[in-house]
Amino acid sequence: MGDRNFGELRSAQTQARKALARGIKEELSRRVPELVELNAAEGKLLDLLPVLERAVDRAGNTKGSWLRDSAVAGAAKLLTSSSAVGLGAAVLRNVLAELGVQSELAIRI
Repeated sequence: MGDRNFGELRSAQTQARKALARGIKEELSRRVPELVELNAAEGKLLDLLPVLERAVDRAGNTKGSWLRDSAVAGAAKLLTSSSAVGLGAAVLRNVLAELGVQSELAIRI
């Protein structure tokens, strides 16, 4: 019986905190009108969050494939007859698969 009330209490606390935060936001927006536009812009950005998370998850799924790395290394070695070039190609493929590197390249391009 105590466990049920605890869950209801937590829910009531959460709702009270949300109402307090909403009230503070409304009062700040009333006193600082510039915040209304900033809050709207932030809301649009927050709407993008799930879309961006899915995109990052998809991109992360392609990283680290040992089969793909082996194919790249094998193809480079076959074309150049050099194990070092094959290894370098596999390393370069891994570096370019990093989302941070891709982002930096896109910005610079």
